[in-house]
Amino acid sequence: MNNDVHTLTGAYVLDALSEMERRAFEDHMAGCPACHQEVAELRETTVRLGTAAAAVPPPQLWHKVHAAIGNTRQLPPFSVNEPARLRSKRRASRVAVFAAAASILAAAGLGVGWMVTNNDLQDELAQSQTELSRLQALLSAPDSKVVKGDLQGGGTATAVLSPSRNAMVTMLRDAPPLSGTSVYQLWYVRDDGPPVPAGSLASSNGAIPSNDLTPAQGATKLAISVEPAAGATAPGPNIVAAISLV
Repeated sequence: MNNDVHTLTGAYVLDALSEMERRAFEDHMAGCPACHQEVAELRETTVRLGTAAAAVPPPQLWHKVHAAIGNTRQLPPFSVNEPARLRSKRRASRVAVFAAAASILAAAGLGVGWMVTNNDLQDELAQSQTELSRLQALLSAPDSKVVKGDLQGGGTATAVLSPSRNAMVTMLRDAPPLSGTSVYQLWYVRDDGPPVPAGSLASSNGAIPSNDLTPAQGATKLAISVEPAAGATAPGPNIVAAISLV
């Protein structure tokens, strides 16, 4: 361990360290008030993000899982005489089930909208897992920053960004529902120059990923407006939030 140990606070909070690294960091943190304070602040931030983006899955999801349990053949117990190859295959199947369950929990935590068909459900799980991985990567960056603001009409917007990772995720929580002809559009706002579009979201709960912060250079605010579903090249009059980046 060297001076770089101070940059491991984010990875420690996200439980992304190996057992040896975790023990070494905890030994270091016991004598480092700065790291101890940063870990406490990052944990508080993580809790706030989870609270801001959490959503209760609809009853249809439980009904689908319950129905699948009743129609799915269960694996028999292991036999001591069973070939090792078959035992390994069954273990792998159970690992896949646990992985799918973890994805469901992650998606529920991010507040992803649930569909009722199998294909749509699989698509939503894949999307939510990608968003969770992106969010974890940003939070673990040493230069990560979290900004938050209220939306007009109710709800909140929370953005997590990292210049070193060249990425940002903006999450909307409990925003006023939109008609099928409108979207929430995100903008980078500079003190000089026109706003630059940075993605859109059609639902009142969800995430807007930004995989390149080059257009955000010089931006001092994030603005959110309601625009036509096709998007706009400049924000209209219906701006529902302006969040400071400085």
